[in-house]
Amino acid sequence: MLAAGLRTFAPLAVFLTAACGLIYLAAQQVLRASANDAPTQLAEDAVASLKAGQMPEALKTGAKVDMERSLSPFLIYLDEKGQVVAATAELNGKTPVPPAGVLGAAREHGVDRITWSPARGARSATCVIAFDAAKPGFVVAGKSLRETQAHIGMIGNLIFMGWAVSMAALFVAVAGGALLAERIEVSKIRPATA
Repeated sequence: MLAAGLRTFAPLAVFLTAACGLIYLAAQQVLRASANDAPTQLAEDAVASLKAGQMPEALKTGAKVDMERSLSPFLIYLDEKGQVVAATAELNGKTPVPPAGVLGAAREHGVDRITWSPARGARSATCVIAFDAAKPGFVVAGKSLRETQAHIGMIGNLIFMGWAVSMAALFVAVAGGALLAERIEVSKIRPATA
């Protein structure tokens, strides 16, 4: 009977593990995709201002954003050759520029949304939009993924704890059911004594 219980437990454990894995994957993808919202809005608003005639230098507001330490969003304006025109982003005292392939994809498709890591510890959800205006070029907007990664880690921990508790409960239920079935079987075989 115990062997039968284990045969029942194994496929249920596989199903439970797969279900928890899919839940984690879905949650991770939703959280990561939602990190693109603020950079996309910032980039689209900046492009609209540029198309309305504002110069990139006029749109640059506030202090420099240290991409390695700050959670603040940043903007980088590039000319059509990919050279920095104006920026709020800074990394080790300089403004980083996305790889040429990213700019090429934005030029070809109009927009490119990426996870950009110009240096260790500087990981950002980034939206790059190619624009045509008096001076065509690119708007690069981004925001640190540090908090998003922390949320993904928290979701992973919660799902793991739920999986572990569910596996323990499943094992107890299957093992208990197998032992109970074995006792019932034994009581049927043994005659009652008076």
